[in-house]
Amino acid sequence: MRDESKADGTPKIPGASTYADMESAQRYTQYALRDHTDEINKWLSENPPKPFAEFNTPSVPLQGPLAGDAVTGRRTALVDGQLTEVRDTKGVSLRLMHDPSLDPPFVVFSSMPN
Repeated sequence: MRDESKADGTPKIPGASTYADMESAQRYTQYALRDHTDEINKWLSENPPKPFAEFNTPSVPLQGPLAGDAVTGRRTALVDGQLTEVRDTKGVSLRLMHDPSLDPPFVVFSSMPN
């Protein structure tokens, strides 16, 4: 958040989050894409599709014999001008950008633990 601050030190963005590593980012992004396959196909079938689409997966199940939700990353937010305590996240937010020159016709514009 410090790197995304105004000259007076006030953050310019409402929050920040991160995956633990690249492997986790790829795994949770792929899970969220599969979780929203029907919604993504509906978005792409619009004539023409909106330039961007957002999809939220509230939780990702743990893999293997354990039950419950996986910790997808960590997040902090700006509330009333103050940063909140960093906390674990259990979901994934995706923002996809339509690009008709690709197959499939979109790119993952952003993926973040939420």
